[in-house]
Parts: sequence; C-alpha cells; structure tokens
Amino acid sequence: MKHLKTAVQLLFALLFVLILSIFLIGCSATDDSASHLETPTEGVKVLTGPGYPAPKGPSIQGEGRATRVPQVQNVRATVTPDGIKIMWDAADGAEGYELYKSDRAAGDFARVASLDGTSYVDNDFSTGEAAYYKVRASKTVQGAIRFGHLSSAAGVLP
Repeated sequence: MKHLKTAVQLLFALLFVLILSIFLIGCSATDDSASHLETPTEGVKVLTGPGYPAPKGPSIQGEGRATRVPQVQNVRATVTPDGIKIMWDAADGAEGYELYKSDRAAGDFARVASLDGTSYVDNDFSTGEAAYYKVRASKTVQGAIRFGHLSSAAGVLP
C-alpha cells in the first residue's frame, strides 16, 4: 500500500510538471517578444515574377516595434458601375499595399496588385460569382521589403 501511495504521488508530480511546462510554452508562444519570428501566411498562394520580391515575415528578427509592419484593417468591397471597389484603412507606417483575390473566403488567394493607395477597382470579375479580397501592408526596412499579416477577407457577389 505504501508503494501505491508513492507511485500516485510521483504520478501527480509528473502531471504537475507537464501542465506547468505546457503553460509556460504557451505563454512564451503568445508573448509579444516572439512576434519577430517570420510566419507563413495561411491560405495565400503567392505569385512570383518580375517586380514581385519574395515575401518576408511581418518584421525583422531582433528589431523593435519600429520595423514591424501593421496589419491592414477594415477591408471592404462594394459593387460600383466601374467594377468592384476594394477599400481599406491606411496602416500606420505602411509605404504600400498588396491586394489578393480568391473566389472562396477560405481559398487560395493570388496577388492582384501592388499599390500605393488604399483603394482599388477590380474589373476582372464575373457577374454572379463571389470575389473575396485580402490586403497586407508593406514597407522597406534596411533595404528589404517587409510585409504585414494579411487582413481579414472582404467579399462581394457582383
């Protein structure tokens, strides 16, 4: 009986250490100091070619908040007589934006344009087929173009 009690105590001690380890790992993964890590952008198929530099993460490793590229907010799409107008709020410190498009909200998004402003009119659409858009900000840091995280998708059915 004494061995059973010791085994149960040992089991509880191991369980406590495991839970504590998981908690500490979880806290460090969400800690703001870990935000310098480059992260892939889910659901995006990045097209490369002339004029499209390889995408980088949202910030430079080891640099402070001044090098971080903010996420674009308030993306909206509306049907106008000229086409689908996509607009978004300016991101602090952004020098440019990249616009991505998909026919599904959770689909693969392809780059449509690199822009300086906060709006775009898309004339390449089919009436009755949904179009979804995401935007990300960019800026040059130490001679390299850096990108923020993609915005939430804005969709429209023309």
